[in-house]
Amino acid sequence: MAGLLRFLVGLVLLALIVGFAYWAYQGYSIAKSINVKDYRVAGVGVKEHYSMIPPIPRTITLDIILDMENPTGYSIYVSRITYNVYVNKTFVASGVREGLTIYPGVQSVRLSVDVDLAKAIDLARVARELPVKKARGEATTIEIMIRGNVSVPITLSFQAVYIRTPVEITIPYNIEYYYKVG
Repeated sequence: MAGLLRFLVGLVLLALIVGFAYWAYQGYSIAKSINVKDYRVAGVGVKEHYSMIPPIPRTITLDIILDMENPTGYSIYVSRITYNVYVNKTFVASGVREGLTIYPGVQSVRLSVDVDLAKAIDLARVARELPVKKARGEATTIEIMIRGNVSVPITLSFQAVYIRTPVEITIPYNIEYYYKVG
């Protein structure tokens, strides 16, 4: 009798583990299917100033809108998106967006990216050199890379009841854009 009880308990535990793994894979598959369809800069502002008279900006904030497509029929809750922005392999900015639900279809998501003024001046220098490089016949491509992670909690669903677990799936991403100038 004790052997049968152990067998049944083991069978139930195995079923729970397989079910949990299936839900985790389902969440991972849905998260991987989300695409960035388009992006645009919606605004530029000044966040911090050096304490001087007149005040000189220290940090510039870019508001970027991403049009994200969720081709599945399911909404997905993203607990955190981290992003690091590089231009020509030079780090220029980073940020975090927390608590975001991406519904089926296309929706716009706003991200605020803080750029240190010194990095912005470096970027302006790169932009100024492009016409000179083009005149010399050199490459005039700007590489923009965005790297980060998307964290999605595993959600268990029973009919109309959804339970978010403390376990998260973290999916790294890497987006590269190459802009040929001229």
